[in-house]
Amino acid sequence: MSETLKMRLSEAENKVADAELSLALIGRLIQEKQAELKARIMDYVLASKTLQFKSEELEAFLKQPYVLLPKGEAEWYLILPRFIDMQVGWLERQTATYNIFIVSRQIAWLTDIPAFLREELDLEAPFKVSVQEDILTTDIAKVEEVWQRYRAHLVRREGPGEVRVKPGHHFLLLASLIRDGVLPFNPRPIDQADMRNSMPTKFELLDYQCTAWEAFTRYGNIGVFWPPRGGKTFLGMYALSRLRGRKLVVVPTLTLLEQWQERLRQWTGIPSGEVDIVTYHAFDKVRSKDYTLTIYDECHRLPANQFSRLATVKTKYRMGFSATPWREDGRAEYIFALTGFPIGLDWQAFLKMQLFHKPTVDLYIVRNITEKTGWVAQFLADKKRTMIFCDGIELGKQLAHRFNLEFVYGSTKKRLQKIHEAITNSPQRALVISRVGDEGVSLAKIERIIEFDFLFGSRRQEMQRLGRLFHSDYEGEHVILMAKDEYARYKKRLYAIYEKGFEIKVHA
Repeated sequence: MSETLKMRLSEAENKVADAELSLALIGRLIQEKQAELKARIMDYVLASKTLQFKSEELEAFLKQPYVLLPKGEAEWYLILPRFIDMQVGWLERQTATYNIFIVSRQIAWLTDIPAFLREELDLEAPFKVSVQEDILTTDIAKVEEVWQRYRAHLVRREGPGEVRVKPGHHFLLLASLIRDGVLPFNPRPIDQADMRNSMPTKFELLDYQCTAWEAFTRYGNIGVFWPPRGGKTFLGMYALSRLRGRKLVVVPTLTLLEQWQERLRQWTGIPSGEVDIVTYHAFDKVRSKDYTLTIYDECHRLPANQFSRLATVKTKYRMGFSATPWREDGRAEYIFALTGFPIGLDWQAFLKMQLFHKPTVDLYIVRNITEKTGWVAQFLADKKRTMIFCDGIELGKQLAHRFNLEFVYGSTKKRLQKIHEAITNSPQRALVISRVGDEGVSLAKIERIIEFDFLFGSRRQEMQRLGRLFHSDYEGEHVILMAKDEYARYKKRLYAIYEKGFEIKVHA
């Protein structure tokens, strides 16, 4: 046997020995924790004269420490003790000892679901369909089931495995299918005639972005649901560069409109006038135009009654981007229906790839607005680059006047320029900003976010504001100031942070 081979065998044996030792230590730790848990429960039992302790039931709990309960059609409650560090689905609420999640088939499209849950919930779709314009196609054996289940959106049966969709029911049918865990997206590969061979960009896609681009070339319509700083905008700019013809980008605010304009100038060589950028309120400006590609940025906005008309814009291909693909009005399935094949990646995966820093989160529970203002004064003293979020316009003006800060809100002109100037050139290196800064604003130099005033219990807003720090080059601080009555009424917004695996340090 050669010396090289002997060395490799020795290395392999050492690795096996190390692995066995690690497993032994893990096993001993589990035993110790189980013994500790049993001892604590026994103490509790002995302190009570009526409580009965069943050791065999504790053993069963340790083997399966969760409860699954049906919530509705294709939705379940997953109840887990808080000492189990697992984030699965939408965190509905918390008690002192339990997390209560909502799990659905849609959630399984975007994040990793443990194998034991997939098996128990049977997360596989009940059947396969595709919806191409006004025709639904499925397996011949499933036509009757599909017909009965979705008859409200269907007209009549056509050829083998085909059913005609009622006029005006296309998106309603898609939403119903998606609610049932069915992905109804028929691949519509990008026509090579619509592709440029090359278009110079000043960036290259990362591996996971390349995977998303390949999915787009296969399906033609995708929804991309990565966290802030996941690279959604750069994927969009790449698509805008590679496709010929006129393109459209739809954004929620003028702040994001300015940011898209700035980034297209900075990172691409797309000819001027080839891309229209409008807000969700500008349907009348684009309703009669034809586009090769439409990008819906912050597409969780799209299902709203006043914005859903934009889904009818004449476009050959589409992309939807959002870090928070949920809605609290029960229309989350429309986000998928109005964009396309969903592409998601667990937020923890991005942390492991070190694509953004993990900010600290501190919650200060105070008596009143005077104490809130006092905390702002203390934080501003260290001159860290800070955005202070304040939903109330009059309250924002008062706060800005109190500390001699810029206040950026709906009526502010050149918002992005004023935001950059405030955090880089002003003496305090800070500004007050309304909810116009909630979504999409990317500031590499921001160091701290302070939430002074907020939209009640909105979890989406909470996660979006935390997400501003993901764009930072620093390990940022997220500071939440809540009066006691606000905490009692609106603490559910904090669940969005817990849900993604972040810890909140509470100062009361």
